[in-house]
Amino acid sequence: MRDINSTASWFGFNRGIAAPGAATKATFVAQAAKSPDAVAQVGLRFGTELSTDGLAMQATHGLHTAESLLEIVRPGAGRAPRSAGWDHRALASLALLWCGRGRTERELAAGAEIYTWLESIQGTWAQLPANHHQVAAQAMFLVGRNQELSAMMASLTKLPGLSPTT
Repeated sequence: MRDINSTASWFGFNRGIAAPGAATKATFVAQAAKSPDAVAQVGLRFGTELSTDGLAMQATHGLHTAESLLEIVRPGAGRAPRSAGWDHRALASLALLWCGRGRTERELAAGAEIYTWLESIQGTWAQLPANHHQVAAQAMFLVGRNQELSAMMASLTKLPGLSPTT
């Protein structure tokens, strides 16, 4: 995984870029395709909306920005839209970013809902790194979705301190 300081430098945050233009936005979307967790880390560290938009646009192949995706990700609204070809890694990184920065309850609830969606898609959950398992469990607990968290526990195989047979 890329060091956060080198990632920030790659994105230009310590080079004094004043206002992001179209090229910077395109760079975030392209980087979200290659390394979505690195883009989420930049968003967590620097609070830039470019990270959320880059991840949302990569996850939905340009159909949604972060704000428009927040509109369709309503807790309890049901399962994920079965849009063909959505990038599940970028979607998981967006959930990680929304849950991790803790700016609004709406983002936290949307992140928890995305993790619920991803857990329901065959084969996706096991491919996510351990940090997603931990953040998903924390988010579900914080938004009060305890019954769903209990049901999800069997899928959270990468939580710290759990052995595969637990």
